[in-house]
Amino acid sequence: MKIGLDLRFLSENLYSKFIIELVKNLIHTDTDDIYNIYLNNDIEIENENILNARKNIVNIFEWSYKEQTTFLNILKKDDNHIMVFFNQNKPIFYKRDYILLINSLKNIYYQDFDSYLKRLKYFSYLKMSVRNAQKIVCLDENTGNELVERLNIPENKINTLKPFFPNIDKLNQSSDIKIDIRTKNNIKNDFMIYSGWSWIQKNLDRLISVMKKLNSSEKKVDLVILWDIIAKDVDLRNLVIMNELQDKVHFLWNISTKEKRNYYEQSIWVIFPSLYESFPFYLNEAIIFKSPIISSNYKSIANVFWKSVKYFSPISESDMLKELNSFIENKQEVNYKELLENYSVENTTKQFLEIIKKYN
Repeated sequence: MKIGLDLRFLSENLYSKFIIELVKNLIHTDTDDIYNIYLNNDIEIENENILNARKNIVNIFEWSYKEQTTFLNILKKDDNHIMVFFNQNKPIFYKRDYILLINSLKNIYYQDFDSYLKRLKYFSYLKMSVRNAQKIVCLDENTGNELVERLNIPENKINTLKPFFPNIDKLNQSSDIKIDIRTKNNIKNDFMIYSGWSWIQKNLDRLISVMKKLNSSEKKVDLVILWDIIAKDVDLRNLVIMNELQDKVHFLWNISTKEKRNYYEQSIWVIFPSLYESFPFYLNEAIIFKSPIISSNYKSIANVFWKSVKYFSPISESDMLKELNSFIENKQEVNYKELLENYSVENTTKQFLEIIKKYN
C-alpha cells in the first residue's frame, strides 16, 4: 500500500516535532508499505537508505494557489492509496481517501483572525476537510466532541489518538554542567517557569495579574519565561511594566538544551495556566527534568496527568493565588516515569498504524 504523508506544515513548534518523531517511527515500524512524504523543507529520517520512504520537496505552502493546483496534480500522479493530512490544509478538490489529523480547534474557541475573509476561509476549509475525510484523528476527546456537536461529524468517523511528549531522548542527553541560574540572570527570589506561546488562550494576562498579588505578600516569587518567541511579544512586556513587575518577570531566550536542565532543577515549579489545550506538549521539559507542575484544571490536561500535578481554576485569580501559596508551603517530589511509559512514541505509532491499516 502507498501511504502519502503531508508534512508541508512543519515548523519549530512542538506539534511539528511530535509529528516528525511519529513519522520516523512509522517508517521504521511498518516496512510492508511505501510512504510518500511531502515537504517544504528537508528533514532527516535517521537512516536515509530506508527503502520504504520517498521524500518529495514540493515547496508548496498552505493556503496558497499552488496548493489547490500544482499540489493537487502531484497527489493525483502519485496515486496514493491513502493520504494523511496532519492539519486541515489540503487541496479542496482532492477526492481520494484521506485521514485528517486535527491537532487543535483553538481557532474555533479563540477566533484571532486579522480579517473576516481569513475567518471565513478557515471555517470553509475546516468544514470541507472534516466532512470529506474517511477518518478524523484527534488528540483528545474534547476535540472529537466539538466536531460532532458543531460540525455534525458522525462519531464513527472520529478516532482519539494518545500522543507522546516529543524531544524526550534529546532532553535526556542534556548536559549536567551546573550553572547558578539566579546569579547568572540576577533573579533575587525563588522562581517558577513558564514555557510555551503567548496566544490569548495561554492565559498569561491572568498569570501576570496573579504575580502582582503574589509579590504583594511576604511570599515573593519570580517568573522565568523560557520561550524565544515570547521575548518579542511587546504587548506582554508592556503588561509586565504596567504591573510594575520588571524585576520579577524575566524573559530569557536562546537557552540551549544543555542549559535548560539547570533552569528546571533550580526552579520551585513549572506553571501552566492555559485555558485550552488539545495535548500539553509544552510540559515535556518539566516532565523529563522532574519539575513539580501546577496547572490549570482544563480537562485534557487533567486527563493526562491525573494526580501527578496540582491544579487551579484558570478563570479564577483567587483560586490560582490560593493554590500557588499552598504550593509554596508544600513542596513535593515528583516522578513521571509511569506517565512517560503510558504516553510513548511506540504506543502512539502502534495505535496510528491500526487506523491506517484499515485501508489495506
